[in-house]
Amino acid sequence: MQVVAEEFVRLARATLDASVRLAEEWSGAGAALGPADSAGGDTLHGPSFVAAAHRAAEAADVAVGRLVSVLQEDADDVLRVAFDVSVVDESAAHRFAGVPTLRRTGVG
Repeated sequence: MQVVAEEFVRLARATLDASVRLAEEWSGAGAALGPADSAGGDTLHGPSFVAAAHRAAEAADVAVGRLVSVLQEDADDVLRVAFDVSVVDESAAHRFAGVPTLRRTGVG
């Protein structure tokens, strides 16, 4: 199986796009998740219900925010892999062609 750096770049782009879409969709829908303060009506446990629902909405907001962060970090990691693959491919191409590779010597 041949590994192509461009495939990793496409995967990183798709992952980043997914994180952006998730963040955008959540910012629009997340606000509507919590009930109105009057949703409990005039009942004994209405305020408790509303408070619990708001806490659940806040927890969901935190969870989605963390998921967006993980997707963004994954995209960065995949881009690093793409870079590493391209460096290895370039080095192998130079060796195959008999061209010396550029190496850091610590001089300079």
